[in-house]
Amino acid sequence: MFYSAGLPFNLARNPHYKNAFTYACNNNLAGYVPPGYNVIKTKLLQRERDNIEKLLEPTRGVWKEKGVTLVFTSALLDLPGLLFFSTYTLLVLFWAEIYHQESLKLLFFFFAQYIDRYAELFYFQPF
Repeated sequence: MFYSAGLPFNLARNPHYKNAFTYACNNNLAGYVPPGYNVIKTKLLQRERDNIEKLLEPTRGVWKEKGVTLVFTSALLDLPGLLFFSTYTLLVLFWAEIYHQESLKLLFFFFAQYIDRYAELFYFQPF
């Protein structure tokens, strides 16, 4: 199930996952049909959202008394920061490439001088 459906391995640590399999192994579930894709996507999701809303009601009651600050982040809201980061990264990579090319030029320059100076030694060695 983990490999064929691409489920994350952390699901095995989830207590609800363990309880569901323990319940299924210990009880007779003849005739049980698991919910399909559309039921999970619509009805069960809405039921879970309603449950969370119900659990949040006591907390939301305190918000008006004490105040609340809602914070959320989005990549679109931080687009200038992302663009700066991207530009800065490209600039660093650009300068690294220039440094690499210049160091290669220097290496080839010294290699050419080495060959010019010692070519006679390597070429005209007596046998």
